[in-house]
Formats: sequence, structure tokens, C-alpha cells
Amino acid sequence: MADTTAQRWMRLMGGQGRPTARPPGDADVADNVARYPERAAQALVDQSRRQGQAASARQARGWISRQLDEAAELLDQPTRDRIAQLAHVQIAKRFPEDSSDDGSNS
Repeated sequence: MADTTAQRWMRLMGGQGRPTARPPGDADVADNVARYPERAAQALVDQSRRQGQAASARQARGWISRQLDEAAELLDQPTRDRIAQLAHVQIAKRFPEDSSDDGSNS
């Protein structure tokens, strides 16, 4: 059986630990991700490295964008935008030579 988007994001955010009376629903997971966008961004950057999707800044940004697009049913646009922004800052720190493409290479 395939994981739901909420289950993937719950694992990504490190949420399989604490037992609860009921498993978290989509709204619970979405709320947790929205509350901790820095953690979500870091988790995406780390996951991109673990899956071999971070050989370059462009590759990592593309992979993260696809993950956020797939989460459209779970996360609202402002949350996805904030996570993408935070992840791109982390990627820029990791790949400073790739991330300086601001069009000012004169």
C-alpha cells in the first residue's frame, strides 16, 4: 500500500516516534509542517542528499520543488513558498558557486 502525502511528510519531519491515541490526520501533519517550516526545509535538503538528488544546487532545488508540488493537496501555497525559500537559502550555503547566478556575471 502506498504512503499518503501526509504519511511521507510526517516521516520527513521525524514524526513516527511518540504514540498517540489516534494517528495524525492530514490537518495535523499540515499544521505541524506549517508551524516548523525551518525544520521542513532542513528535512527536504537532508533528504535530497540522502537520495542522491543534491549533486548541484540546480538539481537539489528541482527535487525540492517537485516534493513541494506533490504536497499541494496537504500544504497551502504560502507554506510551500516559505519552505522553498528556506531550503534555497540552505542550498545556496552548500553550493555558493552554483547559487551566485544572479545575472551579474560581467
